[in-house]
Amino acid sequence: MSEVRLVHNILCSSGLSLSSSTIAIFCKDSQVLMKEIDMRLKSTGCYALVAAALAVTTVMAVAPAMAQTAASCSALKGCEQKFCEIETQLSLARQSGDTNQVTGLQMALDNARTSCDDSRLKEALNAKLAEANQKLVRYQVDLQQAELDGQRDKVLKYRQKLEEVTSDIHRLKQQLSQLEQLPQ
Repeated sequence: MSEVRLVHNILCSSGLSLSSSTIAIFCKDSQVLMKEIDMRLKSTGCYALVAAALAVTTVMAVAPAMAQTAASCSALKGCEQKFCEIETQLSLARQSGDTNQVTGLQMALDNARTSCDDSRLKEALNAKLAEANQKLVRYQVDLQQAELDGQRDKVLKYRQKLEEVTSDIHRLKQQLSQLEQLPQ
């Protein structure tokens, strides 16, 4: 399981919700910290236990503030929400001292501010939704073929992919619905 998915699962089980990009930034910062700890604990036999405890403690300490920021962005819609999410990521990158990420996010924010348009966001969401629907059909066909061939591992794989793409479709439809409620 990837670190991003693990952190996402921990946060969801604790009732918190963050965007995957925010979690990815958090995981990247955690990796730096874990490398530092790794250097100091390699000689001890309790590294895994200490690392797990530290990871959970760090997530629980930082997650509420990150979730509050993410929640305030989710109250916004369209381009305003996009600006807020980029600003949140930018703030986290500044706090972690990641100058390359700060530069990239600042460029993304400047670009978004000059070119973001709610109608373009709708077009992009519609394109992503169409692509996700194509994946859904492809995975359904692949699943049927795997079932016919008796390939249990592939059946499980395609069921997982179907769950993921169905979740993506649901999320995209929600985002599109929110955008369509904005005044023109």
